[in-house]
Amino acid sequence: MTALTLFIVGTILYGASAYLYVAGWIGRSRKASDWAPRLLGGAVVLYLASTGLRWSVFGFPFLTLREVLSVYAWVLAVLYLLIEVRSGHTIIGVMVVPVGSLMILVSSLLPGTQQPLLPLLKSPWLMAHTGVLLAAYAAFTVAFAAALAYLLQDWSLRRRRLAWRLPPLPVMDQLSRLLVGIGVVLMVAAILTGSAWARRAWGRAWVWQPKQVLALVTVAIFGAYLLVRHASSWSVRRASWLIVVGFVAILTTFIGADLLAPTSLHSFLVR
Repeated sequence: MTALTLFIVGTILYGASAYLYVAGWIGRSRKASDWAPRLLGGAVVLYLASTGLRWSVFGFPFLTLREVLSVYAWVLAVLYLLIEVRSGHTIIGVMVVPVGSLMILVSSLLPGTQQPLLPLLKSPWLMAHTGVLLAAYAAFTVAFAAALAYLLQDWSLRRRRLAWRLPPLPVMDQLSRLLVGIGVVLMVAAILTGSAWARRAWGRAWVWQPKQVLALVTVAIFGAYLLVRHASSWSVRRASWLIVVGFVAILTTFIGADLLAPTSLHSFLVR
């Protein structure tokens, strides 16, 4: 099978999994809930095979926005499946898997590249930077889903009713803190590896590109969340809103920077 065929089949499985997660939660269908992670796991395997074929022919496969969105969706699926296996709660999948499916759909509509990499782009620092950065984005995305579930449950409890099939508040709070902590570490590692590559590629470790500045803002927001959760009297509810703000910063960093500065050195829109 070709890389494109694997990608298409994986996209179909990803979309079907998103549908089953939502349908299983709304319709309380045990069968749908059982099949959703299986289809998502199949999509992960197919995307891995597709990326491997793409890599073997053209080199490192994270060049364009199309490729970055699809790999982000793959990393997001892997992280979520690990969390579901550990916690057993599928409500996060109801929020996360449709997001990944949407990213895959958007990526499939964007033009791709079929050209071998330039020698400058074959640096292991660039590979490490991109991979770690996408992992950080995935961790922050799942943290946002957990924070959103917390806020919904908290809103319901304050009105003396229990939100339908949402996990307990401590579970969502613990998951949010864990994932934000992981995301911050990965984001800092991405900045450091990116700076190492920038020094080799551009002669300077830091050139104040929009994506670099927004990355620092993102780290500051999520770092502030960790600070107020461990060293202040802020309520969990109030702190959770920082994760929501941080997720908006992630979207701006991930996609918005390319739209605001399409000719920047960091833009995935540059061919």
